[in-house]
Amino acid sequence: MSIPRSTSDTLKTSAPDQPASGPGPVDDPEVQLSAMVPRSVRRAVRLYAEQQGVTVRTVLLGLIREAGIIDIPDAQLVDRRSTVGSPREGPSSMHGGDPRS
Repeated sequence: MSIPRSTSDTLKTSAPDQPASGPGPVDDPEVQLSAMVPRSVRRAVRLYAEQQGVTVRTVLLGLIREAGIIDIPDAQLVDRRSTVGSPREGPSSMHGGDPRS
């Protein structure tokens, strides 16, 4: 995946209080990050994650690291599900038929 140079530069400089490298320790508290994207993008990312046997979180963190936005240590890219590849419980599961997917 490549981000256009101007977008990449904007992302790197738009948050001056956030260092360009080093997200902090692996136990850095997690917060929610969200963005509105076309439904087809969400479907594609979920499908890609499923095909790779990883979570959407892992895919996104890997792409953020690959883009050079911030250096994310390998320890942050581990799958935190109790059983790898198992669907999550509830209506928001990838396999649960989320009507909004």
